[in-house]
Amino acid sequence: MPVTNGSSRTRCPNEIRPRFLGHRVRTLRGRSRPSFLPQQLYQIETGLRRSRATAGERASVRQERAAPQLQLLKSQLVTIRRRPEVLPRSPLGAAIDYTLGLWEKLTIYQNNGGLEIDNNWIENGIRPTAIGKKNWLFTGGETTGQRAAIIYTLVECASRCGHPVEAYLADVLERLPAMTNQDDLGALLPARWKPAATTFHAEPACAV
Repeated sequence: MPVTNGSSRTRCPNEIRPRFLGHRVRTLRGRSRPSFLPQQLYQIETGLRRSRATAGERASVRQERAAPQLQLLKSQLVTIRRRPEVLPRSPLGAAIDYTLGLWEKLTIYQNNGGLEIDNNWIENGIRPTAIGKKNWLFTGGETTGQRAAIIYTLVECASRCGHPVEAYLADVLERLPAMTNQDDLGALLPARWKPAATTFHAEPACAV
């Protein structure tokens, strides 16, 4: 699933990995084959999360450790793709062509510490709502769908930031009618929200 960051579009490594599993790589058994790297890349990301690395630190570590592995993978894919037995329409040839065609979007995260390696946390966040998606198949209109997306986003971000969702929504809905465009509406976002008893202007509790 594509991930967007402003005008930059990224792609998730998890959508590439299944294309190289099973019979699609058995044609190379016993020979040099691509050592597909999501495991190693995710080990790097796990270490960054555990150390609570900043965006700058994440970019630096990725450039030092992830970039060489990604370049190695690309070189292996190009080499294998040039073999006469790897035909364009074969499962392996198609998988390699697909991967190389998305290479820039797959690797853009390595230079931007503000980006995640994938959008798994979003997928996990919307999974509970998927249970009732048939009931909510028709939202009634485009603007209704946008409102629903905003509400789902606020709820999931509040949960991800560790806020009691019911308390967060109740507080925001109580404050919002009394606020104007001159007020700091950003203080009501989950990453900055603090209960009414404390100061509004606080450092973000989490990255959203």
